[in-house]
Amino acid sequence: MNRTAERIRTAWDRMQAAFERKPAQAQGQCTMRARVVDGLHCELREGDWTLAVDMAVEAGGGGQHPTPGVLGRGALAGCLAIGYTAWLARAGLSWRSLEVEVQADFDDRGMLGSTDVYPGYLRVRHTLYIDSDAPQEALRRAIEQAQSASPYLHVFADPQPLSGAVVFGPRPEPARAMDTALQLRVQRYGWDRAAAHYDPGWRQALAPASEALLTQADLRPGERVLDVACGTGTLTLAALRAGCEVMASDLSQQMLAAAAQRVAEAGVAPPRWLRADAQALDRELGEGGFDVLLCGLGLMYMPDPERALAAMARCLRPGGRLLVSVWGERRDCAWAEVFPIVDRRVRSEVCPLFFRLGTGTALTQALRRTGFAAVCSRRVDAWLRYAGARSACDAVLAGGPVALAYARFERRTREAVQAEYLASIARWCDGAGYRLPGSFVVASGVRADSRTSDIRSER
Repeated sequence: MNRTAERIRTAWDRMQAAFERKPAQAQGQCTMRARVVDGLHCELREGDWTLAVDMAVEAGGGGQHPTPGVLGRGALAGCLAIGYTAWLARAGLSWRSLEVEVQADFDDRGMLGSTDVYPGYLRVRHTLYIDSDAPQEALRRAIEQAQSASPYLHVFADPQPLSGAVVFGPRPEPARAMDTALQLRVQRYGWDRAAAHYDPGWRQALAPASEALLTQADLRPGERVLDVACGTGTLTLAALRAGCEVMASDLSQQMLAAAAQRVAEAGVAPPRWLRADAQALDRELGEGGFDVLLCGLGLMYMPDPERALAAMARCLRPGGRLLVSVWGERRDCAWAEVFPIVDRRVRSEVCPLFFRLGTGTALTQALRRTGFAAVCSRRVDAWLRYAGARSACDAVLAGGPVALAYARFERRTREAVQAEYLASIARWCDGAGYRLPGSFVVASGVRADSRTSDIRSER
């Protein structure tokens, strides 16, 4: 193996080891922006990179830059070529030359609006040309691994969630990413603000998710239960009524106060209360002190959900059970448009990946990566019912994740946000009220043994 191949293999093996230790480091989000410069000539910017696209003179362009199609085909060909090179290097195989060819069939009538012609590619073919003395069977294994792990091969081949929006007016300046400490403060004070409005707007609406989690938990008298992100105490109260020994934690002091009042009104002995960051629970509580850990609709708000899951795993005894729920896919949750509506008026996004864990198998994969075995999940669909426009707005705006931003808007801005949100859910108007579709994912796992993920709270 030459030095270049050895360098590639070392780098990729190092990345894999790092991501296995800290999976959150592998996850991210990229933003590409296209700005029309002149005619059909567009400037593309992402991070420090600046590119350009145009159309041919015959199509009204200047013909000075590649078309979007050239860059798209280049993305697939380049991604495959890089992937083949990396996987061959990792397998210790050498080659003299490697080239990828991508061919795409199309019909430009679709681009011009012909309704009976598909505007996308009609067929895409990719071919690898490789000159190597290595055994063909070994080459085939490396090539298959490269294809199975190729991001742009999957982008071309597989359907994936896609959403779009139109904003009338200039694009606001992009927000700087929040650091973890700032995001925790925003979450804490946001939920302090939302606590008084939470139960009226959400308790009944979220009952299907709570009931599904509790059914899967199958709590037994005497079990030591930790309720993480307990909110106003729905799961806490259920665990107390099941005869469990309970501790309830939340980042928000006002949520804990609301939960304590609810438990007192129910006339049951209170749990132990703890205000804490879920990502550092193991530091607060030590290792192995609980039989069951519950986390109902809280994981999406944590800056690093996998770090939080790893901390939760360490709080469980070997064989202890985790039950967690999150909101489902964005497209299945009618109230989700509240995020872009509010984000258009402020310069920070508190929950940039709110629906990520509810998409596909993301939640079960996160559990497996952070020390859980026997992982399973189920999807729960529900209708969120509100008596009228006021209660629908109060729940999402005053009692939900955007409460802190909403509380700081002036009256005119609040009214505009309410009107825009109601327009986004108008199709689900049911007489005087609203019947909104919602979706949840409920998952469970067991701490397999004393060895858990090494994503440490000190990170």
